[in-house]
Amino acid sequence: MPLAQAGLVPPRELRQDGWDEQHVTIEALRDHRLPGGSDPVRFEPGGSVGSVSYDATGVAFAEDALSRGDTYDVWS
Repeated sequence: MPLAQAGLVPPRELRQDGWDEQHVTIEALRDHRLPGGSDPVRFEPGGSVGSVSYDATGVAFAEDALSRGDTYDVWS
């Protein structure tokens, strides 16, 4: 299910075959927020990122602050 408040995701965006997958490697960032392409809808953290939580607006947060070399996948 895409990130967002219930009822705010257009039906066409629920179709995963239209999502773009990105593999992210952190080079220079020290933050808990997970960046992704335009309108991220799903995150799959790598082992170094730890668990991921989301706020009500759909912003994804890593359990630990990101560091150089951390990786994860995101779909937009």
